[in-house]
Amino acid sequence: VFPKSFASLWATLLCVIFVGCSTTKNLPEGEILYTGIDKLNIVNEDKTPAGITALEEVEAALAYAPNNAILGSSSLRWPLPVGLWVYNGFVKYQDKKGVGRWIFDHLGKNPVLMSTVNGDTRAKVATNLLHDYGYFNGSVAYSEVPQKDPRTAKVDYTINMGTPYYLDSIAYLKYPQKADSLIQATREESVLKRGDNFSVIKLEEERQRISTLLRNNGFYHFRPEFTVYRADTLQKSGYVSLQAVPEAGIPEEAKKQYYIGNTSVYLTGYDGE
Repeated sequence: VFPKSFASLWATLLCVIFVGCSTTKNLPEGEILYTGIDKLNIVNEDKTPAGITALEEVEAALAYAPNNAILGSSSLRWPLPVGLWVYNGFVKYQDKKGVGRWIFDHLGKNPVLMSTVNGDTRAKVATNLLHDYGYFNGSVAYSEVPQKDPRTAKVDYTINMGTPYYLDSIAYLKYPQKADSLIQATREESVLKRGDNFSVIKLEEERQRISTLLRNNGFYHFRPEFTVYRADTLQKSGYVSLQAVPEAGIPEEAKKQYYIGNTSVYLTGYDGE
């Protein structure tokens, strides 16, 4: 292993030697180097707190840092891609021994390829996220933007948020009588509020709340997944009528409320007296 002083010297020399060298010369055949997101176009942006949260999640799903990214940015890069220059200049030494292999291992950076970024899949994931946050008409599209070097490309994403759907009526049906009484008595604590944006995340939070409420009141075997939802978007345009119901076929134990039985107290001394 080379001393740190040698590594610093090599880094300095390489910055000089590889300036102007190709960053794509030795890419795998048929691959294109990803150089970041060019534009993030937002259509029908919803600037409400719910919209801001949804957009942050979508942008996080699309984010992917290229080589020599500045602080992990998807679009800002340092001007000298030393790691790529080293990769392309010394990749032939990766299976050998000696100085060339040391330089490749310690100073080279594997190229970030378009096939790794997979913009089409990311756009689909981001579209599903919009739907999860109630933007059922929302969509995300992507396109590759060729650069001066034909073996490099950036990515454009267009996020069309559409219009959000809102919660209308919310009903809790078919729970066992005592469980239903607990749920109805705590309706004010529900995570789901009429007029709020529809959100799958909020639905999951409410399932957790119901499960905790019932378990804390003797329904020891009740689990969050035992609550399912039925949603109707046809009754009122832009609104969701929601029903929370127990899943069909849940175990009988989950419907049973448990109580504390007889209690015995035993006192035992340190020496068994």
